[in-house]
Amino acid sequence: MMLLHTRGGYMFLTSVLFAGAIAMAIAVSLVLLGVSAGKNSTTFTQTEQAHYNAQTCIERVLRSLQMNPGYSGDETFVFTEGSCTVLPVEASGDERTVCAEGHHKGNVRRLELKMRVVYPDILIDEWQEKYAFTLCGTP
Repeated sequence: MMLLHTRGGYMFLTSVLFAGAIAMAIAVSLVLLGVSAGKNSTTFTQTEQAHYNAQTCIERVLRSLQMNPGYSGDETFVFTEGSCTVLPVEASGDERTVCAEGHHKGNVRRLELKMRVVYPDILIDEWQEKYAFTLCGTP
């Protein structure tokens, strides 16, 4: 009789250990998921800042072209949250091709712009974000 009660105790102990191991695995998974989500959020914020920097470069180019249709680009601007680089502006008649890269903490976003300058107006034909430059070549 005593032998039957001992086996029941081992079964209970084994069940508790098994349930504890499952609970621990779930807890570790949730912690790792939270850490991963935090890293993704940080990376997203940094790439968005790089995109804003590239847009700022493009806007500076547009303003420069309005004031001087012969503006040639090839500049780098430094901001408190990163920087941006304007590649040399390619001109053909009244058409201009502008490429800009925004940088922030190792993240890079690229914008290409194809437009026509009809002084003092600017007519934008294309404004795209690209993984790699296709209109301007690589810097």
